[in-house]
Amino acid sequence: MDASLRLIERKGIQNLTTKNIAREVGFTEPGIYRHFASKEDILAAILERFRSVVNDRNRAILDGDMDPLDRIGAMYANTIGYFAENPSVTAAVFAEEIFQNSSRLSATVRRIMDRTQRALRTTIRLGQERGCVRGDLPDEQLALIVMGSFRLLVTRWRLSGRSFNLVREGAKLWETVRAMLSAER
Repeated sequence: MDASLRLIERKGIQNLTTKNIAREVGFTEPGIYRHFASKEDILAAILERFRSVVNDRNRAILDGDMDPLDRIGAMYANTIGYFAENPSVTAAVFAEEIFQNSSRLSATVRRIMDRTQRALRTTIRLGQERGCVRGDLPDEQLALIVMGSFRLLVTRWRLSGRSFNLVREGAKLWETVRAMLSAER
């Protein structure tokens, strides 16, 4: 999986082939197939690892007794930090062009997005109940704004060749999103 991510980073997802993976790890192509049945299985394993790592990193935040806005900010910073530390993962996680041709990979990405959206919506509703998150807009729409701004920032960073500090820009963007979410005006 790590070799696949390195290849994606260097050559793009379109050049991720079992032949290139085998060359990268010093195996034969049949050797790759002893571990994974297909390239799709490799990509599914990469997505599953991403899901697992992010869930583990966010579990303490979601289970804690943080203020809802602080909780969303911590989840946001946590995932931004993971991407900054593992930039090649972004090319795999945000590779819509390959997911549209694979119902299995599309379903995996949808599950990741749905889980994130549920966690955000639950936290936003809690904030609305406590009066710290604006209650004049639906929690679903606010969660989409948070997720969309995050995704756009990471995509811009990736497409720019990582030309800016993702963590610093993520913190600045979070302050703006926080102000938009906040019930205090």
